[in-house]
Amino acid sequence: MMKHKFLVFILSIGALTQSCTDQSYSLYEDIETGIVSAKTYSHADSSYRPVPDSLRLRFQPQLRMLRCTVVAEGCDPHLEARLEATSTQLTIRFDMNNACRHDLPEYFDVDIFVSPVHPDTFALVVEQVDFATNDPASRRVVLSERINVRTLPGF
Repeated sequence: MMKHKFLVFILSIGALTQSCTDQSYSLYEDIETGIVSAKTYSHADSSYRPVPDSLRLRFQPQLRMLRCTVVAEGCDPHLEARLEATSTQLTIRFDMNNACRHDLPEYFDVDIFVSPVHPDTFALVVEQVDFATNDPASRRVVLSERINVRTLPGF
């Protein structure tokens, strides 16, 4: 009798394990990908520390969060960023919304956090644009590459 109960127990554990592995379920499956945060950091600021090129793209696997840092010109910016996500590509467009005109360009790190990022491999395109004009000539691609988040450093 004891053997019979043990056998039923083992078979039910095996069936549960099999049913869980047949479906690739993600906790983030029903959550839409979006921009969590977008900030600028002036290179002229005395506390500025440059981001090494190897850390311009980082990934936090538990939150499925991508951190992307690009360099852009600006003058007292008021950053606005938008995201378009498909199953194969993330397109981030940002506008510095400069508050003044500058003769000498001032450089900023634009730090953008996107979460949750569903696929492990996708194309990432980051463009600096002017949302007010929607002029294609105002678009400047600052990053365009194929990303495998499993190879990115964490943060």
